[in-house]
Amino acid sequence: MGLCAGAYLGSRWGWGLLPVDIDLEHWDRGDGPCELLFTGEGRDFLGAGRGLVTVRYTNGPTFLNEDPTVVKSLADFMTEYQGNLGKYPAGMKGSPAVVYGHCGSGLVVLVSPHMEDGNDESAWAPFRNIFRLCHCVCQGAKLTPRQEGDGDAVSESATEGERIETGAVVGLETITIGRGAGQPDISSLLSTPGETWRSSSGS
Repeated sequence: MGLCAGAYLGSRWGWGLLPVDIDLEHWDRGDGPCELLFTGEGRDFLGAGRGLVTVRYTNGPTFLNEDPTVVKSLADFMTEYQGNLGKYPAGMKGSPAVVYGHCGSGLVVLVSPHMEDGNDESAWAPFRNIFRLCHCVCQGAKLTPRQEGDGDAVSESATEGERIETGAVVGLETITIGRGAGQPDISSLLSTPGETWRSSSGS
């Protein structure tokens, strides 16, 4: 998992862990709060909710994803930063903020903003689940996003808090794991908003 500067390193500009380019010419877009909107796969795989989530942005990369079938978005930017003088061309808003793809037998997730510095559990829980997701794939789990038409358990009349909680539950239920003997159950590793997470060492 590459976060902020680590996301630069994971792109084609750096180590090339994922075949995704970045807008290096306009790297210093700004610093401050930004809003994210999780994609369907972000909700499925990270237990994220449907509403906007506020996190901290500090000159993270703007991904230029030429092949969304290979490198997929888990969350998109809903905020535009255009440099200190506002002279950079628009291009951040609507672009992927969190991307993932396979590298060898593992999974790589590149995160442009600082999700760990979000406003609340709607950002923190999906951030923790990125690590769990990568771990499970390395252990042999197979990811299958929910198919269109499978239904949506989130009520449109629900409050934002209810949507976040329900989205997390939907996320747990719609991750399909390979059926082979000894393959891990990712549901037992994913966190939901409100959980107090501890490492395996108990610290």
